[in-house]
Amino acid sequence: AELFRAVGLEETFRARHAVMSLHVWMVLHRLRRQGDEAKRVSQDYYDCFQHDVEKRVHQEGVRVRVSKWLKDLETIFYGSAVAYDKAMEAG
Repeated sequence: AELFRAVGLEETFRARHAVMSLHVWMVLHRLRRQGDEAKRVSQDYYDCFQHDVEKRVHQEGVRVRVSKWLKDLETIFYGSAVAYDKAMEAG
């Protein structure tokens, strides 16, 4: 809650997902440069993130079309990750 106030974000599901996605990307970005063992850790970490997202979707009260919500959120994550990667490459 403090982070959201500090940067002026409304604490909504979408905002929390965006912040969480950024943090997950930062960890995955760093692990990508750490070798073969890090690949397994990266996959486990991402799987935990996806499980958490699914739990949060249910906590939000979504009961219909859950798989569509999850697919859309995964698409948003990957789109953001690609944008972050490009920004890092641009320097």
